[in-house]
Amino acid sequence: EPEPEPEPEPEKKQMGNWERTLKEGIKDGDIPTWTLDPEPVRGASLRPLRLRTDDVVVVGRDRGPGIDYAAKVGCVSGVHCQFEMEGQRLYVTDLGSTNGTYVDGQELRKNNRFRVFNGQIVRLGAENMNGEPFVVFDAKLTGANEMDRNSEYGQVQALVEALGGPQVVVNFLFINVAFQLGFYAITLLQTN
Repeated sequence: EPEPEPEPEPEKKQMGNWERTLKEGIKDGDIPTWTLDPEPVRGASLRPLRLRTDDVVVVGRDRGPGIDYAAKVGCVSGVHCQFEMEGQRLYVTDLGSTNGTYVDGQELRKNNRFRVFNGQIVRLGAENMNGEPFVVFDAKLTGANEMDRNSEYGQVQALVEALGGPQVVVNFLFINVAFQLGFYAITLLQTN
């Protein structure tokens, strides 16, 4: 009796770069999670802060009503800022803190929600020369593919926020277009 032929192994499909970017390291059961990992601060014991979809966390100096995460550091206000995860996006809002909230060194306007991107640094309190400690979080998104972590015109949003927000940019563009049209009309009148 002839021996049965071994079944050929199925060919392992090679993933292209774009497929690898979309699928690598992500399992079906992964839950997108933002981790804000604090750098060590002298005299304070800070733990990592984790957010999942629809989580909202208010950060303040001391634990109390309305404060979900206490950062016992002098530069942190009683009610300092709020982190919220919407879908796979992380936002931070400065809630009127005394020493400010910063994303990659850019100070946030009070009560203005600001998008935080994967790998950015969120700082509570201004950097200073007198050695007073401040809180620094490294923001990292896990459980999401690379495209979800770093896409959605992040550079454009950062630029719009740096210029003062969407309303300021729209007003500038409207005024600029009106000026250009007016200038064009004047040149047409002068040439006729």
